[in-house]
This record gives sequence, C-alpha cells and structure tokens, in this order.
Amino acid sequence: KWGIIVLGWANEVACAGCVKAGVAKGLVGKLIGNVTQINDSMRTISNILALPVPYQYYHILCKMVSSNILMWAYCMGSTASLFAGFAFFAFSFVFLGMMVLSNALSDP
Repeated sequence: KWGIIVLGWANEVACAGCVKAGVAKGLVGKLIGNVTQINDSMRTISNILALPVPYQYYHILCKMVSSNILMWAYCMGSTASLFAGFAFFAFSFVFLGMMVLSNALSDP
C-alpha cells in the first residue's frame, strides 16, 4: 500500500525535476520506467522473503516427527532404565515443538 504512494511521489518529483531542468520528454519516460523497475524488484524481494514453508515439506516433517516419536517410544519402552520415561518426555517435547513451529510457518 505505502509502496505505491511513495512510488507516485517519486515519479512526481522526478517529473518536476526534469521539467525544471528542461530534460527531453523521452528521458522522463525512461526515468519513470527505471523507478517502476526498482519498485518491482523490491516487491519481488519482499514476496520471496514472505514465502511460507512449502506444502510438501510440511507433510514430510510431520511424517518424520511421527515416526521418530514412535521409534523413541518403542526404544524407551523396551529399556529397563528408570530415566527412559523422562528422556522420552524431553525428546517428545522437542519434536512436538518442531511440529508446532512448522504449523506456524506453514500458515503465518
């Protein structure tokens, strides 16, 4: 929204400066074209930075976390250690936190 307003102001100032300096009208059009091209480049960079996590990566991460927790549950359940439950809780907490993060990144 603000980019269009600032672009309009920049074009008006450029045109006023060219008229005051007595520059040919063909060069004014090229100047406005350059300002518009800069704005398009800035929008492209903004769109790339705002790109969310792709759909396929989200589902691959969900499958990986689910299978990892399942394997940890089997391994921790088959050990005779008293700390296996605590370790499983800590690992599950971390992996489920990654899933929550991927949910937040997939739909900002």
